[in-house]
Amino acid sequence: MILKRIFFLSCLLAVSCNLFAFYDYQSIQKQGHQIHLLEFNPDDYEIVAVKVNQGGQTRETVSELVKQTGAFAGINGGFFHGGEQDGLPAGALKIHSQWIGFQTLGRAAMGWDVENPKDVRMDRIVTQVKNGVEVLPQLDKSKGSLHAWQNFDTIVGGTPLLIQHGSVITDYTSEKPLRSFITERHARTAVCIKDNDHWVFVVASHTKAADRAHLTKIIEGLTIKELTQLLQQLSCKNAINLDGGGSSTLVINGEIVNNPAGDRDTMTNHYRERAVSDALLIFPRA
Repeated sequence: MILKRIFFLSCLLAVSCNLFAFYDYQSIQKQGHQIHLLEFNPDDYEIVAVKVNQGGQTRETVSELVKQTGAFAGINGGFFHGGEQDGLPAGALKIHSQWIGFQTLGRAAMGWDVENPKDVRMDRIVTQVKNGVEVLPQLDKSKGSLHAWQNFDTIVGGTPLLIQHGSVITDYTSEKPLRSFITERHARTAVCIKDNDHWVFVVASHTKAADRAHLTKIIEGLTIKELTQLLQQLSCKNAINLDGGGSSTLVINGEIVNNPAGDRDTMTNHYRERAVSDALLIFPRA
């Protein structure tokens, strides 16, 4: 096993540097897997979701979004449509208290307030649009949960829900994922909340079958079960799977750390970073 573990002092500008904003980045290569973990304390970092929507453009790479905003790091966000609906979210998406995407099927989502990211929740939710938008959590239906989901300024959808309140989710039937999506190995992006309230961005790389004949280094992705087992080992109390495959991208200090990332260019035989609909970015707090 090769384990690269790096502790860094994160600082965007000298005038806005948080001297205690440390993060923990790990790169794990074991039994053909390549897994990247970025752990950080939400007391030190602001976590924001961004949606591409400028100049008629509906998708952009995570690298470019990090560059444009001056973020310290970022990962791809939720699933999105292609074709005529290219770039439209395929699940719930709420940013700065403005709704962009909705979901009528009870699928996984994570919600938090930018100013209070320790109160992050993960559940299966349904959004009902009437005079306003009502959010209905499907598992934790307590009054506190209902109130929190209704008032979060940020919500990002994914599928499936992996861990909630320390309990592993094993039945994904209600979220209606494809069986192959669950049981076959793919590149994965996930977000985990640990017992100590730290956030962890998780990205696992994967070499697609169509690309294997053209590459010398083959990387095996993770099934949903394998991903969940990894998250358990990290002491995650809540975890959600986000968009994966060619969308799976983790950028730290302007550099893509996972490989491969995106889609293989058949002319150059190199990977081209895939443009995504939305992303999660982090900024050191002043």
